[in-house]
This record gives sequence, C-alpha cells and structure tokens, in this order.
Amino acid sequence: MNKRTARILSGALGLMACTSAWSAEENVEQTTVSQTPTVAVPTVSVGEQAAPKELIAKQFGQMLFLDLARYSTQLGLDEELVRKGFVDAMESGMTEETAGFDRQGLHKNLNDLAQAAQAIEQAKADKEKAEKSAGNKEVIEAFLARIAAGAEGISKTETGISYEVVTAGTGEKPSSAQVTVKVHYEGSLEDGSIFDSSFLRGQPIEFPLTQVIPGWTEGVQLMETGSTYRFHIPWNLAYGEQGRPPSIPQKANLIFLVELIAIK
Repeated sequence: MNKRTARILSGALGLMACTSAWSAEENVEQTTVSQTPTVAVPTVSVGEQAAPKELIAKQFGQMLFLDLARYSTQLGLDEELVRKGFVDAMESGMTEETAGFDRQGLHKNLNDLAQAAQAIEQAKADKEKAEKSAGNKEVIEAFLARIAAGAEGISKTETGISYEVVTAGTGEKPSSAQVTVKVHYEGSLEDGSIFDSSFLRGQPIEFPLTQVIPGWTEGVQLMETGSTYRFHIPWNLAYGEQGRPPSIPQKANLIFLVELIAIK
C-alpha cells in the first residue's frame, strides 16, 4: 500500500476508531441539548484561546461531516448513503452489540476500495505524464541541440551544468546553499520522458538546498526569485553511476525545468 492509499484508509478508519472509542466508554453521564446544565461551562485550551465545550462539540460534529464528505469522495462511495448510515446510527442509538456488521470485514472492504481508488488515480497520472512526455521530447531535443551548438542564451558552469533562462526573475538569489527554497520543477531524461513533475501534481515543494543532488544545489543558486530556468545536469552531479531505478538509469544526464517561487 503506498502512502496516499494509507492516508485515505487511515483517515477513514481513524474516524471510525475515534467515534467507537468514545462509544465504548461506560458510566459516562450523557447530557442532551435540552438538559444543558445551568452551571458555568468548563473550558479547555484550543490553540491559544479557550473555547467552551459546547463550541468544541459543535465544531467536532462539523468536522465529522466534512470528513465523511471527503472520505466518501476519495473512496468512491455514495456520499448520501454514507450520511444516511451515519444519521441512522445516531437516531437508532446504535451500539457495538446492535451494529450488525463485521468491523474487521468492513476494514478490509475499505482497504480494497482505497487501493482501487489509488490505482485509478495512478493510471490517470501515468497517462498525463506520458502525454506530457510526448510533447516534451521536441523541447528537450531542441535544448540539447542548442547546448551542442553553443547557441546564444546557453550558459555553462565550470562544473559542466548547462542552462538557459526560460523566464527572467527580478527577486533575490539564494544567498547560500544553507537556505530553503520553494520551487516548481519537472525532471526529464534526455529522451524527453518525464520521471517527476510538481507541475503535474499541481503542488510546489520546499526543501533545503543542502538536501538535493549537487546539480540542484549549484543550479538553483544561479536563479532569481520568480525566474524559470532549464538545466542540463551531467550524471556525476545528479544520481551518479547508480542512478535511481527504475525511473532514472545509471549514469543518466538529466534535464530539469525549475521555477524558483520563494526563498525561506
């Protein structure tokens, strides 16, 4: 099971475990809305503020409602039926003894649904990557040809990194390799096939420049905030002789399109 499948499943099962743990407690005095005590309501700390238990209870119910909607969508379940099951259980006063279903069996079914949902999402991502790679092939070929010809606009560092400025930026450059940067990026092999892309995921990434391949550490320090560069990084400044199987072969020269969004 991959990380995202585990997150979906653990969220759904955590929601179930959270509610069942409280329902299993015995000898706890229940107070309905119509039986609200007249004494002062105790408060508990929430963040930097103190909130009445009544407010926490209301917000907890709202959180459960939102979680039901989110997990229903992620697992491919009919949201209305999930809500109906939730409401029916509350209105009937359902307990573990009267539930009428096998919790372990339900966990397995949820696990199967989560894996199926992940497989569909992965297939969609693979298709998008393949389509993008097909169009990327010509871009990479043209870039490599400009490097070979020493064309105008192509620069090369002493270590062997070739690069071009796709979009100029006006912000500051990283002051050293000790900073953390926020970037969008796309990594390709020389045949144009894309092995990783935050652009396709729609989510930029943050990392310290000391925790990436040497070509990135050096290359990103050349960039101004707001700029986009395309780098050709030789294998010895990338993943070396071993590569990073299965997506990056041994001694693979890599091309990265990098947008520097912010320096932190």
